[in-house]
Amino acid sequence: MHLDDLANELFLEIFRYLSTLDLLRSFYNLNHRLNQLLFAHFRTTVIDFRSTSLDDFRLVCRDYFPSLVNCVTLLRLSNDDETPQQMEVFLEHGLALPQLLKLRSLTLHNIRSNSNVLHTMISECRSLPYLTRLTLSDCYLPGDRINIPTFFNNIWSLSNLIYCYLSIGFTSGGFVIPTVKSTSLKSLFVPYVKFDQIEFSMICQQTPSLEQFDSSFKLKFSDQVVSSTHQCASIVRLKLFSINISENHLNQLLEMVPNLRQLVIDIKYVDPPPPTPVLDGYSWEKIFRCHLPQLHVFQMRMDIFFFDAYIYDEQMIGFLESFRSSFWLEERQWFVQCHWQPKSQAYLYTLPYKFTDFRLDSTMNSLSTCSNNNLCLSYDHVTELDYRYVPDQPQIASPIRLVNIGHLEVRSPESNRFLSHIPRLDQIISLAIYTDSKTYTEVELQCLINQMPHLATFSFYTDSLSFMNNAFCYLAHPRIRRLNLRCWHDCFDVERCAALWGSSLGKQCQILCIRVKKPIVVHEFVNNMRNLRALTVEFQGDHLWRANDDKVVCWLQKHLSSACLIKRDSMCTKNIHIWIGSNRNI
Repeated sequence: MHLDDLANELFLEIFRYLSTLDLLRSFYNLNHRLNQLLFAHFRTTVIDFRSTSLDDFRLVCRDYFPSLVNCVTLLRLSNDDETPQQMEVFLEHGLALPQLLKLRSLTLHNIRSNSNVLHTMISECRSLPYLTRLTLSDCYLPGDRINIPTFFNNIWSLSNLIYCYLSIGFTSGGFVIPTVKSTSLKSLFVPYVKFDQIEFSMICQQTPSLEQFDSSFKLKFSDQVVSSTHQCASIVRLKLFSINISENHLNQLLEMVPNLRQLVIDIKYVDPPPPTPVLDGYSWEKIFRCHLPQLHVFQMRMDIFFFDAYIYDEQMIGFLESFRSSFWLEERQWFVQCHWQPKSQAYLYTLPYKFTDFRLDSTMNSLSTCSNNNLCLSYDHVTELDYRYVPDQPQIASPIRLVNIGHLEVRSPESNRFLSHIPRLDQIISLAIYTDSKTYTEVELQCLINQMPHLATFSFYTDSLSFMNNAFCYLAHPRIRRLNLRCWHDCFDVERCAALWGSSLGKQCQILCIRVKKPIVVHEFVNNMRNLRALTVEFQGDHLWRANDDKVVCWLQKHLSSACLIKRDSMCTKNIHIWIGSNRNI
């Protein structure tokens, strides 16, 4: 059988399992039929160049992308640690968003340039007639009081935009309420922007079709409660995060969304002023009955702080009792579970647990209003676990089992105690360990990562570089390609770097984040780690620099190949990103 004998449906099914780059390099221009099948595939699939080397991306921009402009409907570009300055390379090749006339969804990730790249890209979006989804993830927006309002007005001017996710940091100021109305925008997510009640009301007025809103609210105990006459009747789903919110503020806020059907709320009480009470079950019941008659779905998570450490257990049991009324257990059948540490914070959440991240402490007591063990132990949505072992405290066995963990952080001076909570390690793709030098032996670490066959990212934070070097000289894993190595009190010198690039993990490493003593080490990394394609580096003592006279960046540009792209992070200025091109040696 020849390749051409395969049915079109089979080709399209094969395409689903290959990356954008692999598809282009393997099938493009083999014949007219395969080209048409590729174009059909790209009309319904995200064009995504994550984990692409600089040389390969330059090849794509030069030889492939110009032929795809008429079929690209979903595009993702990123300037993260793996592909720093990808956006700039895209633009350098004469590519621009206005060429993608059929684009429906655009994702820009980690765009943190000091230039006007982000401003320009959003301005160009106005020429895209079919754009309905815009995602700006972990971006950084430089600008002044003139440019930033224009930036948000440009977004609100996108006539067909339905979904918008804005995770943005700002040089100064912050989110600016647009003066332009968007009649198309229905789902708005601004997770790291804090609104007060007046700003929330103004956002709703400028977005009259808004149905789903996700953001943070700055409603402190000390703030004056402001009554708003404007109601956001279109909003049916609301997700909010707040610190130290009072019952009065929450009442005023929820009065504005009378047609709410789904409420997801995440509250952190951080040392509230006594004797201010936290929201208990009776308070929530009153809020629902008075303001949210159409609410059907309620998901809540609260970090609770009590003042009297000597009767902490009694306070927690009494607090949980307020969620055992007939309203909770019979009318709504909403159940909650509480974890707490002796003389410390407590965590309360609804069941089943629907948030994707979870914290688990080794000393937690637990209590639930639910008698159904299957429901009590339902944590299937959790993909990220932060496990903390607390020394010098009685350890409490917990029945919680987390079966879908993909990202694991372990903060423990006692190795591998978390394994009782994770019956399956084969889904973990990212592991971060925070430890001192007395915790793990090389054998224990090797045994741990052997149980994670799909592990791709390994982050190790320790107080001992000698231990880190010794461990990494012997560790081996066929899938790890990204290393994040940070020491709390020291930097890698040439000798320790040599041990790293001579190790099995160092030889196969593609992405490296590290703190070193001198720039000369970077030259050695690039030359000795032949699979390395992106490096994020922090230098000891590198905290004094000027944008127009960055001596460290200038030194690197002089001593590395001109094919490498080098740039300091505009937001986290201690980090310098290097995207490694061909001709590594000068």
